[in-house]
Amino acid sequence: MCCQSKNASCCAITSFVLAVCAYILHMFGFYTVGWATADFPPGATNQLSVAWYFGLWDECYAAGAVFRCRKQGCEPDGYPVWFPYTDVTMCRYKDTSIFSMISFGLAIVGLLLDMFGFYTVGWATRQYRNIPPNDILIKESYGIWKMCLSTFFIHRCEDAPDSGWLKATQAFETLGFIAAVAALILIVLYVFVPATSGKRIVFILSMVACFIAAGCILLGIIIYGTKMDYNLSWSFALCCIAGIIFAVAGLLLAIDFCKR
Repeated sequence: MCCQSKNASCCAITSFVLAVCAYILHMFGFYTVGWATADFPPGATNQLSVAWYFGLWDECYAAGAVFRCRKQGCEPDGYPVWFPYTDVTMCRYKDTSIFSMISFGLAIVGLLLDMFGFYTVGWATRQYRNIPPNDILIKESYGIWKMCLSTFFIHRCEDAPDSGWLKATQAFETLGFIAAVAALILIVLYVFVPATSGKRIVFILSMVACFIAAGCILLGIIIYGTKMDYNLSWSFALCCIAGIIFAVAGLLLAIDFCKR
């Protein structure tokens, strides 16, 4: 019914959300080292259990608090299997911080939550009954872009009311969403892409982008929460959680930066 409405393109929005989710999931699988694993128990010469993780591009091992990665196709002595036709430096191990990996996972979760909250009409709701004799239960749902009215018979959506505080919310949430996408891309570049992996400037930009995303999202949340008179709902909560997640991700990157 919603997809037949002239005022609400639910099918287009749903397709867009699904496409973005599919892209993020594919990107996560494409770059990560979870395609195959191998566990080795402690031995006579090694007191720690070692876990190997294999991806399409990198292979990593974890032993205790150590987590290190190198390019795929390398022999245990650090040379590629097709040596000397390939640069030997590609097989040298690179240190990957656990804080960066956790921030990467948090950025994915935060972006998904913010994306769903950003587009949906669950920021606030109210219910009331029509004047007798009709006595119909009416539910109104409000987002930052659309508002919808639904009863047992109809479901109709239209643009959200034009007000100054709502425009401010839209502006901050849009900036927060853009910064969230930028933060995730920068973290991927820093952790997984060989050409930019370990670059200090990429690390700093990813940390700044996380804090900008958190600040803008939470500012929009504060403005909306203080101005809206109706009951706040699940889309509002999703964006609130997303802002907190990006703040935590930025804090972890800042801790990692101070430790370097």
